[in-house]
Amino acid sequence: MLARNETGRSGARNCEMAWRWPLATRKADWALLLGAGLVTLAGATVKGFTFSAGYLSPLVLSLCLITCAGLLTGHERAPRTAAALSTFAWILAMGVVGSHISYFAATANRPLIDETLLTIDAAMGWDAIAVVRNTGADTLLSSLSYAVYMGFMWQVMLAYVILIATRKLERLADTLSLMTICMIGTVVLSSMMPAIGAIVHLQVPDAVLGHLAGSNAGAWHVPHFMALREGSMLSFPEPGGWQGIITFPSFHVIHALVAGYALSCFRWLALPSAIVSGFIIFTAVSVGGHYVIDLVAGHAVFAASLWYVSRRTSPRFGRKAQPACLPVPA
Repeated sequence: MLARNETGRSGARNCEMAWRWPLATRKADWALLLGAGLVTLAGATVKGFTFSAGYLSPLVLSLCLITCAGLLTGHERAPRTAAALSTFAWILAMGVVGSHISYFAATANRPLIDETLLTIDAAMGWDAIAVVRNTGADTLLSSLSYAVYMGFMWQVMLAYVILIATRKLERLADTLSLMTICMIGTVVLSSMMPAIGAIVHLQVPDAVLGHLAGSNAGAWHVPHFMALREGSMLSFPEPGGWQGIITFPSFHVIHALVAGYALSCFRWLALPSAIVSGFIIFTAVSVGGHYVIDLVAGHAVFAASLWYVSRRTSPRFGRKAQPACLPVPA
């Protein structure tokens, strides 16, 4: 009788805990993504944009993954699996919202600030085109820089995997929060202060680009960016057809810094990760066509976002954020 009662109480407790907020993600970040997505949807609809049905699939998959992660979290089983599912759900949602909001922001069509950025670089003694010239002059450096710039996402993705595998779920939650806030901040700043990039603005010739000539370095975004500004592009690209159209601040820099932050808690990974991050930041100028001040602005956005995340998760300030550590066994 006692065993049956204990079983009944255990079953009732499991039913009550059938779903809990998933590990490694926080409600505030999902609320921010949802709010940004709804604002973009409303604004783009008013402007007459058409949306691709192809984006329903990743959003539905994201909802399914976050539901499964919550069920696993509620039963305190497979914490790594729950963290992996919730992280992948966030990546899908972040990709859809981030791409759409950056394109919609470009339609604000505010005056380009390239001359201002160029003036700041010159005043500080920085020469972005000299970096491009020196990189293009070396076959190995130009090839390596191009590969690293185009594959920069792998660093932060690997960081997510390592944090999940080692159960550093609080650090993972902070990292996802950091990326979410950085993305929103970068899009807001770029919409107010748009730029087309140093290589395009200065019409850098192939003779200066050297081995980077023919790679379309620093100019991939131009067709979409200009079409959005001119109002001739009123449809979002199909999945896989997007371009990074943000120049100021550099989002490559932010990705590199967030990945470095994620892995800084591992003594054996902190230095290698910092080296990779540093090289990615270098390629933002040599291959991405950024001004040097774009890199400084990227660091500033990261620092402000890190301060906010640290403040938000501190018990000294308001309500503590949702815990992302492992559930304590009963």
